[in-house]
Amino acid sequence: MSLSSALALADRDRTTSEAGSSGVTHEDGSLRQMFSDSLRGPRGWMVKVALAKGLVFYAFGVYCAVCAILTDDVRSVVLWSLGALWSIAVVVSVKLWWWNEMNRRSILRGLRREAAAYARWESRRSIPRRAGGDVAWTGGGAP
Repeated sequence: MSLSSALALADRDRTTSEAGSSGVTHEDGSLRQMFSDSLRGPRGWMVKVALAKGLVFYAFGVYCAVCAILTDDVRSVVLWSLGALWSIAVVVSVKLWWWNEMNRRSILRGLRREAAAYARWESRRSIPRRAGGDVAWTGGGAP
């Protein structure tokens, strides 16, 4: 990663984290900003599919719960209740995956910031360099 690209990524992340200050905040910005960031990028389609899947299973769970309440047969009540519990489990797993995806993005954003800070620090150092980029040893003895 070059210095200019690392600095550009760090500046972009800093401005996006300062942009959202309403609602519940996280060190990388508001939850609304983190949610909208999770819908973009190369894995954004996966998040969109997972959220749609969660909504479908939520609706299915409500339907199963209503059918379980309105049914008189014990066997049907048990089966509709199992369907409702299964759909709730699917919705919970989708939400857990989504929060883990937002956490992964937050960690990567922090790593990019650290890489940019290291690149800035490295550019300020005045160590003589060889043509290949290795540090030229100027002291006595073996490097």
